[in-house]
Amino acid sequence: MTELKDKVSARLVENETLVCIHNVRYYDGDDMGGILYFDIECLDWLIEQVSAWLEGYRKVEETNSYKDWPERTQRSFSNDDLRVKESGREPRIHLAISNHRNEHALHGGVTVEAMDPDVGADLLLELKSVREVIRPK
Repeated sequence: MTELKDKVSARLVENETLVCIHNVRYYDGDDMGGILYFDIECLDWLIEQVSAWLEGYRKVEETNSYKDWPERTQRSFSNDDLRVKESGREPRIHLAISNHRNEHALHGGVTVEAMDPDVGADLLLELKSVREVIRPK
């Protein structure tokens, strides 16, 4: 039997105007993940917030103190209202990203994706790769 492993990917879609995060998250053998879309203008902000969340999580793991835990962050853009925060409880803390996307925008609606911190670290790399595609060094 194949081991089911959580994973995440990010890619440009819709003529490179949107970023699509595909989160594969298994629970009791079922994929409970989903897809979250946001406009390209949000990319740098989301990279910063995911990075800060992961750094805060690392500090909590090292010190067993929540004083460095990042506050929930939120920012509104033209079509997107993004939030980055923790979800779950110890010992299963997750990175949660929600988007209240304008219902009239392409792929509009409310989406929430949660993932283990290790998958969140993979997401950060994926998002940085997307940024490299649109702004190569």
